[in-house]
Amino acid sequence: MKKKHIIKSGKRLVKKKIKLIKESKQPKILFEGRLEDLKNSWSEFVNAARREGKETTEAAKILAKIINRNDVTEEDKRFLKEQSKDLARIVALMGLGAVSMALPVALEKVLNKWNISIMPKSHTESEEDEVEELNESTGNLLYSAVVLDDDDKDSLIMFVDNYVDIPLNWKKIAHHMTMGFKQPVPEHLRDDIGKAVQLTVKEIGVSEDAIAVKVDGYHSNNKIPHITIAIPKDGKPYNSNLITDWKPVDEEIIIKGKVREIYS
Repeated sequence: MKKKHIIKSGKRLVKKKIKLIKESKQPKILFEGRLEDLKNSWSEFVNAARREGKETTEAAKILAKIINRNDVTEEDKRFLKEQSKDLARIVALMGLGAVSMALPVALEKVLNKWNISIMPKSHTESEEDEVEELNESTGNLLYSAVVLDDDDKDSLIMFVDNYVDIPLNWKKIAHHMTMGFKQPVPEHLRDDIGKAVQLTVKEIGVSEDAIAVKVDGYHSNNKIPHITIAIPKDGKPYNSNLITDWKPVDEEIIIKGKVREIYS
């Protein structure tokens, strides 16, 4: 695949975004300047990959597959992992210039599912906020939620661990409080999207299928607003909705999260 073909793969993403803007009911000013940023970001990334060498160029071709939502093989994933340090170096250099980091951050969110990272450790929270806006309205809406930041996630798990012995083989989550399943943020709260809000932990619930905390402080369509803390290895977060054994905490704590709409 020649350089112009790799760049063209990234431009398909831009065309798709244009279509989404035309169909969107949101003010177009939110997207102003972003399309050109995406195109330039991808072009700069490919140019840098070519300068690094043949293997990094091949890695860029695989990333183009991801952008276009084409199938990525296990061999592709292994190759990306092998090249991750070189790719991270390219991203770091991009960050030193006047190039938008939106596209690398968007790719990072996909790659993290395969335990691969191409981002230097110094990438900022503001860059993550930028890609959240770029990804908004793409794919299918899964749920709206208050998503905890990493520090509050870890603090909440440690807090619960003081009350309940979380089985070692259980999966720890503490990711979000669902506002609405397959439902967007309500119209009267849409200005809060991307903003931090506070939740108060009131109770801890336990069953054979889930451990969760009951919270209040922000809108939720759930009968019991909660955050799933842990589930068995093959369990489902949904089972937190079925918990009936709830006990108040000795001392309420406040945690923070951002209002988000999560898409597939």
